[in-house]
Amino acid sequence: MSPAWTVPNRIETERLVLRRWEPETDVDSYHALMTASADHLSPWMPWARDEPLSLNEHLDWLRQCARWAADGTKGYLALLSRDDGRLIGSVGLHPAREEEIREIGYWLAPAHQGHGYVTEAVKALTRVAFEDSRVTRVEILTLPENAAAIAVAGRAGFRREGITHDTHAGVPMDLWARTAP
Repeated sequence: MSPAWTVPNRIETERLVLRRWEPETDVDSYHALMTASADHLSPWMPWARDEPLSLNEHLDWLRQCARWAADGTKGYLALLSRDDGRLIGSVGLHPAREEEIREIGYWLAPAHQGHGYVTEAVKALTRVAFEDSRVTRVEILTLPENAAAIAVAGRAGFRREGITHDTHAGVPMDLWARTAP
């Protein structure tokens, strides 16, 4: 039996800290960021169409993220500015449909876009994914019209492989992939 897979508690890059959610500590900043970002995210993230949720619903969500991270089911992480610790978005590194595949997801508050933060985070998550010797492939799914998400995938070295039917959103998505070095 292979050991359980989990995302590290904390990943640091030149400008970012990616860390597991701390629900009671993070809920106020998460709630404020989601409330401010909901209209921007809803065309690209089907789950965001239900936003903004209440503070208590966001607390429940962050608690679920912490449980998933602890048991290795999914790895949602807070995306923070390394300079001031401010929450600017969220990223995820999750097991995909097969043990050797991981999937990366991401969103960033509109005020922080255009600075390469998500590309930096995706590169770090890709490196972490390939540190697990079982992982041979990392994937990103994007809506075909989401130019910003597509640009991130390309800058992070992913190649478009075609269209897939995303089981999360229930809509056709572009499949981007990188294979182990």
